[in-house]
Amino acid sequence: MNLIYDKKGYRKHAEAELVGFKDSILFLKNENKGHFQLALENILQAKIIVQFNWYGGILINRELIEVFSEIAREKNVERSELGSILEQLFMYIIEKERGENSNCSVIVNLDKGEIEIYAEKEIVDDLEDPVLEILLEVANKAMPEEKFEVGDIFVEVIDPRIFGRRMINTAKQFFNQRLQDVEKHYIYEDYSQRIGEIVIGVVHQVQRDNIFINIEQAELRLPKKEQIHSERYRRGDSIRTIVKSVEVNPRGPEIIVSRSDNHFLYKMFEMEVPEIE
Repeated sequence: MNLIYDKKGYRKHAEAELVGFKDSILFLKNENKGHFQLALENILQAKIIVQFNWYGGILINRELIEVFSEIAREKNVERSELGSILEQLFMYIIEKERGENSNCSVIVNLDKGEIEIYAEKEIVDDLEDPVLEILLEVANKAMPEEKFEVGDIFVEVIDPRIFGRRMINTAKQFFNQRLQDVEKHYIYEDYSQRIGEIVIGVVHQVQRDNIFINIEQAELRLPKKEQIHSERYRRGDSIRTIVKSVEVNPRGPEIIVSRSDNHFLYKMFEMEVPEIE
């Protein structure tokens, strides 16, 4: 892998080999520094850009898969969802690089730490589109035992090294965006099933017309009309509210909570007097 340090104008480029990964730490080595470590949180905070060289043709190093897996765990993304994101990621990279991905497929095996990329091409005797077609003589030279004919389909293995270094930032942006999308979906699914429940959060922003409350990765909005007029809120306060509605907008799920709703008062009284049904 290549490491590019970029902190306040300070830049350094270094070649390093990834030799291990454990507990959010990358274990690296190169000729100058020998063995050294890199915390995954530095990648997540975008303080260090990591460029992985691709070795072994279509097989992606297991440690690289673990890096993606750790990032996904930080975002509370399920392992099955991670595989789907990685497939979409490489299909996106293929389209950006080749201008076409309709004839391509990506197979992700997280357990083995492998990603395989294939492109189906029609065998022709007059090449017009090198992305979708391959010459008969080229196909037969690559796989002479198959004895292809014009019109047959040739399955090409795509070497990830062809994508080049310039695609890494694009991949990183896509991966992070998809993780955010999945995280927002999880939050929506969770809170849409909790309407009418009492939740406890922490005030993190106080505005004239809204109070914003954090509960783990979710942000809840307490509008002024849903507040108790005699109460005053400060950043860092622990606060109980009832989930009133959950809607989807372009920024993600909007979770509206209340402290003045009659149902909130009833639920609070019910908590104090459990015999009420």
